[in-house]
Amino acid sequence: MSLENPKLHWYNQPKTNTTGYKLSGKFDYITVASSPMEDGITLEIANSIKNYINVSSTPYQMNSYNESINANFHWFPISELGFMGFNTIYGFIKTMEKIDKYKQKSIIHCEAGTNRSPTMAMLWLLYKNDNNLKKAKSFTPLELDLDSKVKGNIELGLIPSLEDLNLFFNGIKKDRYLDDILFNDTDLGNKY
Repeated sequence: MSLENPKLHWYNQPKTNTTGYKLSGKFDYITVASSPMEDGITLEIANSIKNYINVSSTPYQMNSYNESINANFHWFPISELGFMGFNTIYGFIKTMEKIDKYKQKSIIHCEAGTNRSPTMAMLWLLYKNDNNLKKAKSFTPLELDLDSKVKGNIELGLIPSLEDLNLFFNGIKKDRYLDDILFNDTDLGNKY
């Protein structure tokens, strides 16, 4: 997709072309989507979002920021076909913890909204649900098969195994720093 009216900014398009879905239940403040900067959203929607969380490899352009939009812009770069490293997952989880505390309306996006943003959303749900895929999936739309996406990305070597994610998430929950989690109590640092 592309902006409906290229003469306007991404945040004040006549209609929203960004595609995505909302998580449900206690996570209904999170939308997983394609890039609003590429596809465009209306000013009303742009102003309703407090956090734009970009998990694509493309950084926000300087014209993405606008004083009229009171939002936070976060970037956790992930290559489409590269390992989603612990540093990116750690930063993403720590940011999501802050967002979750205040239930701030947020959009997690990559470019197309089909792999990286859904995977990161599922990692957040796994973190919040003690690494239980069935519980985590209960907060996603039924037609999405996010647990298969996570399993597929594990098989491709794009994200750590569920066992290693569990070790990593437990370290974060104990408020440990990244290097402490990876190198002191586990072999995660040597394994990846």
